[in-house]
Amino acid sequence: MPIHLSHRPPVRRAERRILAGLAVLGVAATAAFATTGASAAPLVGSASLVGGLSTGQSFDDGDYVVTLVEPSAATYQGTDARFARTAPLEGSQLQAASAPVEDYAAHLEQRQQDVAAAVDAAIDYHYTVALNGFSATLSGDQAGELAERKDVAQVRKVENLTVDRAAQTAPLASAAGIPVPDTGQQRSTDFLGLEGENGAWQKLGGIDDAGKGIVVGVIDSGIAPENPSFAGPALATSPGAEPYTDGTTVTYAKSDGTSFVGSCSPGLPASVQWDGDECNQKLIGARWFLGDGEKVGSSDNAEYRSPRDADGHGSHTASTAAGNAGVEASVDGYDYGQISGVAPAAKVAAYKVCWNGTEAGTDDDDFCSGSGILAAIDAAVKDGVDVINFSIGGGSATSTLTPIDEAFLNAASAGVFVAASAGNSGAGASTLDHASPWYTTVAASSVPTYTATATLGDGQAFVGGSISVHDDVTGPLVNSADVVRSGAENPAICETGTLDPAKVKGKVVTCTAGVTARVSKSAEVERAGGIGMLLLNATPNALHVDDHSVPSIQIDSQAYDAITAYAKTSGARVTLSEGNPTGAVIPVPQVAGFSSRGPAEADGADVLKPDLTAPGVAILADSFTPRATTPPSRSSRAPRCRHRTSPASPR
Repeated sequence: MPIHLSHRPPVRRAERRILAGLAVLGVAATAAFATTGASAAPLVGSASLVGGLSTGQSFDDGDYVVTLVEPSAATYQGTDARFARTAPLEGSQLQAASAPVEDYAAHLEQRQQDVAAAVDAAIDYHYTVALNGFSATLSGDQAGELAERKDVAQVRKVENLTVDRAAQTAPLASAAGIPVPDTGQQRSTDFLGLEGENGAWQKLGGIDDAGKGIVVGVIDSGIAPENPSFAGPALATSPGAEPYTDGTTVTYAKSDGTSFVGSCSPGLPASVQWDGDECNQKLIGARWFLGDGEKVGSSDNAEYRSPRDADGHGSHTASTAAGNAGVEASVDGYDYGQISGVAPAAKVAAYKVCWNGTEAGTDDDDFCSGSGILAAIDAAVKDGVDVINFSIGGGSATSTLTPIDEAFLNAASAGVFVAASAGNSGAGASTLDHASPWYTTVAASSVPTYTATATLGDGQAFVGGSISVHDDVTGPLVNSADVVRSGAENPAICETGTLDPAKVKGKVVTCTAGVTARVSKSAEVERAGGIGMLLLNATPNALHVDDHSVPSIQIDSQAYDAITAYAKTSGARVTLSEGNPTGAVIPVPQVAGFSSRGPAEADGADVLKPDLTAPGVAILADSFTPRATTPPSRSSRAPRCRHRTSPASPR
């Protein structure tokens, strides 16, 4: 699957006019508009976006998001005598369960129903809290007619996105095994200054209080509840300090005095995938938003029509943000110590919007439902989360006010902090996604990583990143370019099917990083009979650790010329060994080569983005259990190591 979809369509004049009304965050244009004869009259003179902005466009048949002029519950200022103010005061959070919000949301839903009925359209999702609008399947004529209405702000095709996916992940065994020697790895929570006597956790009262009283909402591919990162006591059945359930909803009294009121939604069929009882006092919410069900795989393709995570991406980001502390993790029987989320005492609420596609054996048709994302944002704000993580993207941003951007603007107005991954489109100028100024866009950087050393036969030694070298590996050293079959177009990169087994068997091969997936290079070395790989950066870049097919070390560019030159000499040999006896220091943090860059130039903006970097290289966290048609057990849990902006954002 590509990291992002193709670039978004050019920004329409309508959107530029909307943006003009949002030049100051939280301030919108005032519009008076005529009624349509509907039973619920619109608010006149209320602060909102200007209506009728899509006039003159042509529309095809398809799935659309229609946003209305009236403000959402998160931003309504109480300008109409019929409805009390619902927008929170500065520094406060939206009281989503309050009577004023419920009354106003009901009004918006009725208005949406009236607008849809005017063109005989059936609504798929209503949005009332973080957005005032709805999604529906419309003909081109219906969409055009809605765009002409003065009470409609925008009519836009639903855009499905993808998770900001790592190209490779390293599956880990669940049981603790042989301790690994000191390889130079530093836990990212330690690197960030969270651990220790003077760390942030201790200043908050200790690890048991770090994040206590807040709820982290994760909009992603769902959750694997059997992972120990999400373990907790059973939900209480009566009100108190701990989360409790009445059988339908889950309620939690947060530290700011407001309450989270969510649900643990059942799946289809409940008896196989998710029965709604998987939540506990750690995982206090789990919902799913299907979107286009025809594009979603069945249980035969290892997808679950429930909150259950069939991909691992959502579980990884959730455990990175708020996973329990002290969770053991190991790979190939080697103990890699304990992992923890950055806010281990926080609660988790999962909102599944990303799905495996219908084609088995590939992730090329996997998608994150655009209409489902909006429904998830709306639900998360209404439920009362304090934080939303959004490690989902659609390519380099060309707009700062898509419906998703607007929903996040209103989420921020509701008092919710939003973190979004910058994307994985690389180091070119203005490659980043999520360009709007009202959420925090996070790039990925490196931390001290697991190391191994390549010692050449002439005594030169070079340290790099590795989790696949445990026992020493010694053998002849050759360059990929010297051992490829005739006709290989890119002889240095170890493309699949290019290495000549007659020249590779029993040897360690140098492969240049880039173009193809890192793990596919080591798989090609193994196919050709090689015993190890030196993955060499041709230009400065972060060092990744992957679960390679043969023992492998990724080494940065300063060693490229020396290693490849030595490999050309007669009798060249190398030993791969675990750890770093050289004393060489790998500079950290470094912004990863895959991490998207700014500045944000969407809509002609001059916003400086990304806002910050966070660890996103070699991040070990809980993931998902192997794909199966029945719920897997806790013993089959499979943590993973990921490298992308996806694990950076929840940091």
